[in-house]
Amino acid sequence: MQSFRALGCCILLLAPCVVAVGVSAKVANAAERTAASLERQGEAAFQKADFVRAVEYLTRAAQLAPAQVSYQTKLSNAHFWWARHLQAHFHYNDALHHFKAAYAIEKAHRRSNAALDADLTNIGYTSLQLGRYEEVLRSLQQALPIQREFKDWRGEAATLNNMGVAYLHQSRYQEALRSCQQALTVQRAIKNRRGEADALNNIGETYKKLGRSQEALRHYQQALTIEREIKDQRGELRVLINISETYYNLSRHKEALRSFQLVLPIQRELKNRWGEVDALDNIGQTYYELGRSQEVLRYFQQALTIERAIKDRKDEVTTLSNIVRLHRYHDKGH
Repeated sequence: MQSFRALGCCILLLAPCVVAVGVSAKVANAAERTAASLERQGEAAFQKADFVRAVEYLTRAAQLAPAQVSYQTKLSNAHFWWARHLQAHFHYNDALHHFKAAYAIEKAHRRSNAALDADLTNIGYTSLQLGRYEEVLRSLQQALPIQREFKDWRGEAATLNNMGVAYLHQSRYQEALRSCQQALTVQRAIKNRRGEADALNNIGETYKKLGRSQEALRHYQQALTIEREIKDQRGELRVLINISETYYNLSRHKEALRSFQLVLPIQRELKNRWGEVDALDNIGQTYYELGRSQEVLRYFQQALTIERAIKDRKDEVTTLSNIVRLHRYHDKGH
């Protein structure tokens, strides 16, 4: 009898547990159904490139069903592609936030190294646009061994080049030179002429900062040859400006003038009015160094006309001031 009563007590005690488990299972099933519905809404929003709603729905789905790895994967993808969209529209701070969110999810769930590499590379590139050079180096130094492991030569070259640019901005010129030279070696090995020109230009920039102007010019000239070969006008323009400034700083004004005069028609063809003003001003300044005041005045007046057209008041005042000083110089009989 005693034994039966003890057994009866056990039955009475276990009954509420059975009920509780049933309630818990119902709650879990409801949460799973809600999560699945949210996942479908998130996926639909993602397909429409509505990244705001995609991230919102998939975040809630992942919170309700944390064990569902597919939800985490889709959430990571939504963050990544939203970041790419923001990056393309120059919203770098917001882009960086979402790249970091994607990376955190992928790292927590041990996704593939290829996915981690994509996030780290984009974090590095976006940080570079924001001038956060320590963050650039921290991200890219993690991406580099992954790229080497997978023999992603193009990615490795781009990473080395961007590291070089970050080092350059930090005045760490020897490290910048080493990174850009490594990038150049890889770009040549994979026959990427566009990347080769970038590396040569950045090596030139580094040599210029080191005060080694002849080596800078040598690398700029090699970059210029490639830019013209591949018909990249913007690349050609960038290198020509670097060559012009280097000659000007060396007081080789005739060579600087020839280069600046090559810059002007490209700026006009690209319809870059601000760039055209800069080119006209640089030509004027160079003529001034050569003592040819009539040409100085002619180019400054052309610059002034454009500054008024584009309502660039600050530069207009500077150019007017230069013109007035030039007239006074003439009035004194010079």
